[in-house]
Amino acid sequence: MFDFAKKAAPPTKCAFTHCSLPSFVDQNQPPSKRKPFSIFASQHFNQTIHLTLPEELYMLIEQRLRDDENVQHYSLVYISLGDIVDSDFLNKHVKNGNVMMLSEGRPTVDNCFSLRDGVLRLELDQPTYERDEILIMAVIELNLRLPSMRHGKKGFGRIEWAFKNVLNHSLSWLFCDLDEPARPLEGITEPPITKYHPISKTLEPKVQYIKDARVPVFIPPQGFDDHEYVAELLEWVGLAKLASPRIREDDSIDAYLSRYAVPIARDMKGNEMEPVTRNLVNVTWCGFASPLFVEKLFMNVRRVAGEEWLALSVSGFQDEGYSVVNSGQDVLAWEWPAANR
Repeated sequence: MFDFAKKAAPPTKCAFTHCSLPSFVDQNQPPSKRKPFSIFASQHFNQTIHLTLPEELYMLIEQRLRDDENVQHYSLVYISLGDIVDSDFLNKHVKNGNVMMLSEGRPTVDNCFSLRDGVLRLELDQPTYERDEILIMAVIELNLRLPSMRHGKKGFGRIEWAFKNVLNHSLSWLFCDLDEPARPLEGITEPPITKYHPISKTLEPKVQYIKDARVPVFIPPQGFDDHEYVAELLEWVGLAKLASPRIREDDSIDAYLSRYAVPIARDMKGNEMEPVTRNLVNVTWCGFASPLFVEKLFMNVRRVAGEEWLALSVSGFQDEGYSVVNSGQDVLAWEWPAANR
């Protein structure tokens, strides 16, 4: 009667990359087309950032992680699309500013909107775009920085009409002004966003210590031809950011309940390379983070790390994400797309 088999979930995709970076990378001009920097830039809106590293390395950068340059402020605000194309907001925050915004909504189910680099992206459900004579596509991108996007222009007037008569509902938005990362919105000169009474928030790190964790060899001498070992490394990174007892030296869970074992690499002669026991630290940021925030975080830690390793795991708002492990000059990266793609 019910054919559930035809609606099975698609297989999970995960791309793996092994690359290298020079010991010194200019923090002001990183190689944006090389990984992992291209990975950072490709994920526009980040919700959770996990940084796992040895305790000795954390002690060296603890204060730096709390400096102003590693702090990002954002806000929760309730506005409509019509408010975004209002003259004051449009000119200050979009045309002459650099803000990123993300609305509430479930992709492929609700109307979802986002704003980044002056481009307003509208993802519309079928009933909306079928009744709207102006917006005839399911996904529309409007570059609001174009000279034609200003009040008095015929094309812009049609957009205003659509936002007033069809897409006229106020929604909860996450708002981040990338030009003013070092201070909250309640500054001396109030920007246009303040008249909508935003609730200011700050990305603050939360620290968790992991004692006596078993750490695998991240760069095996035999390379990465063993795809199973690559998958096991990603699994270990996932367990480490959760501070799972399974990776601890004193883990004594019954094998009937869990058969997990920390991955073991082999040297060029085929001998096993046992994991080492170290104290680790998890640092987590949760909120609304830009790709630039992630890039700066990676660069600041890597600059101090030297030959040490660090693991950075970042997830977006649609279950998309990536994990990056840096060990010396070697970089391992895993990427997976959003669940609805």
